[in-house]
Amino acid sequence: MYVKALALCDFRNYEQLTFIPSEGQNILCGENAQGKTNLLEAIHLCAFGRSQRTAHDDEMIRHGAQSAVVKVRVCSESAGEHTISIFLGEQKQIEIDGDRIKRLADLMGSLKVVMFSPESLSLVKGAPQERRRFMDMCISQLSKQYFFRLQQDPSALRQRNALLKDPGIIRQYDYVRMWDEQLCMAGAYIMAARDRFLQRLTKSVSAIHEKLSNGADELVIGYVPSIKNLGSSIDEIRERFAKRLSESFEDDVRRGSTGVGIHKDDIFMQINGQDARSFSSQGQQRSAALSLRLSEIEFIHEVSDEYPVVLLDDVFSELDEGRCKALLSCMGECQCIFTSAQLPDFGDGQMSVFRCENGHITQ
Repeated sequence: MYVKALALCDFRNYEQLTFIPSEGQNILCGENAQGKTNLLEAIHLCAFGRSQRTAHDDEMIRHGAQSAVVKVRVCSESAGEHTISIFLGEQKQIEIDGDRIKRLADLMGSLKVVMFSPESLSLVKGAPQERRRFMDMCISQLSKQYFFRLQQDPSALRQRNALLKDPGIIRQYDYVRMWDEQLCMAGAYIMAARDRFLQRLTKSVSAIHEKLSNGADELVIGYVPSIKNLGSSIDEIRERFAKRLSESFEDDVRRGSTGVGIHKDDIFMQINGQDARSFSSQGQQRSAALSLRLSEIEFIHEVSDEYPVVLLDDVFSELDEGRCKALLSCMGECQCIFTSAQLPDFGDGQMSVFRCENGHITQ
């Protein structure tokens, strides 16, 4: 899978732009605040329907304009060519080949993307929310059902938490039970999918990390659900989830929030038998984070039989030359689009180089 062309109108600092990358490795060079990251943001927007930088769509509209348009032409071995169009204004509208989609889930997988950024390198030492997002973004691109279930859970969780804070219902578990059922239906499916995902990721993560560390370190990862003894089927997970919600009701009332569920899940990581977050060096943590992201590429290829588009935003400045070279060597057949303030002095010279200056791109 690769981006054949990207067209922007009044998006961020771009009044009009058509960007045609090569199918291989592409690098966008330029000083800061010239628009390099904005291009990656536009591609990410077409993949997920939302920005990786802001939750406010109006921030992506060029100053002084009323609306913005982003269009990307995608080539895929499985689906052929198709165009994703996103219109930003009073109301966001998403179209695939001119047909407006009704649910964001319908967009998932149309453009598969893996993105690296300096923030990605904090995946190991960052909050559990970052690791949950890592799981969710990868699985959602391969399962519309997973993404749909993911959208159901926050609504049920908000309703349950609101009831837990209501003094008039504070001891009436029956009022909460219907939201428990919805949480269990969505949550059991999500937990089962996360468990399968990390089990499949384990071998590739270990192999990639061994390569990045030149054989010096061993990385082990695993799923940490908020429910112990998760079970082997969705029905088992649902039953155990319901039991834990019932058991924790009194504690939830005192706390005013739900203490069990997918919003409490995490990933454990050990380097050479020790907790990676607490006992590893910054370099080891960065290698572990890169290993996770690179294994995401392999997972998408294994499941869908096509490589995702890889976006790297100013990652070279955060890594030493050895890790940069190892990173590039792991890209395989992916189309890659990098941003960098300076042209890196490594690689085999096969990159397509683009200059970005004040909202203009030249090759």
